[in-house]
This record gives sequence, structure tokens and C-alpha cells, in this order.
Amino acid sequence: MIKSGSNQFHGEVVAYGSQGHLEASNLTTALTAAGVKNPPKLHGMWDDSGNVGGRIVRDKLWFFANYRNQGYNRDILNAFYPDGTTPMQTKTKDRLFLGKVSLQVSKSNKLTGFYHSDLEVQRRNGSQFIGRDGQEINQGPFLTYGLSWQTVKAIRSSWR
Repeated sequence: MIKSGSNQFHGEVVAYGSQGHLEASNLTTALTAAGVKNPPKLHGMWDDSGNVGGRIVRDKLWFFANYRNQGYNRDILNAFYPDGTTPMQTKTKDRLFLGKVSLQVSKSNKLTGFYHSDLEVQRRNGSQFIGRDGQEINQGPFLTYGLSWQTVKAIRSSWR
């Protein structure tokens, strides 16, 4: 369900992130003896977003827009670059945009259009057996858009 604008202006901004400094390690001597070298450490995580909506023309034309930028970089368990010491990482970046416009054409007809894009880039599926050259790179953009017409027809009853 995509939000819609209203006659009141509304908006919000949210931002948070982490560098992994608060993550604990569960690497025990038993795991080290079994050959585990690097538990997946978080090197950065972020999620920033903002949205705004409101009227363009009171009781007639409204808009809503949203932008989000998120991602993370995390080590892959026991996977290293050819130097043998630098951990391989899963790296993800995702930028999303959404826009929606609603027009009340008449008392019983409403026209709505929306556009949503998702530009995701992720380097993934590396392991101690699959090196950087074998990692999959998943990349957008992924687009969704549409136009809808909503109508309400009055039903007149012949009952008296």
C-alpha cells in the first residue's frame, strides 16, 4: 500500500547506522581450533530516508514522495582475498525512490499515478571456496510504475 498525500503537509527524515563496534564475537578457542579464522564483522551499515506529502491543489491534487538509501558491508566467514589476510565482504547498496500523484477529477472519479525505482547493487555469494572473481554481482534498477482510475457509480433504486 503506497501512502497518499493529503491536504496537510507531512514529512519525516530518519537516519541511522553502525560500524560494528558494538558487535560481540563468539569466536571460541574450539572454533579457532576447528579452523574458523574470522567471524563476519560488520564494517558499516546505514539507512537514511525521507518522505514528504501534501496538497498541490486543495481537495483536488495531492503528492507523496519517498527516498531511501541503505546498505552494509560485512565480512564473509573464512573467505579471504588472495593475500590471505584481507577478508572478503558482502557489499550491499540500495537506493529507492517512490513518487505518487493523485488527482480528484470529479466527485466520483480519481486518477492515481506512481513510480517506484530500486537501484540495488550487491556483491555476494563469496566463500572460502569461491573467490572474489566468482562472486555474483546483482544489480538493478528494478522499476514499477502504474496508472489507475477509480470510479464510483451511484446505484439508483426503483423501490418505493
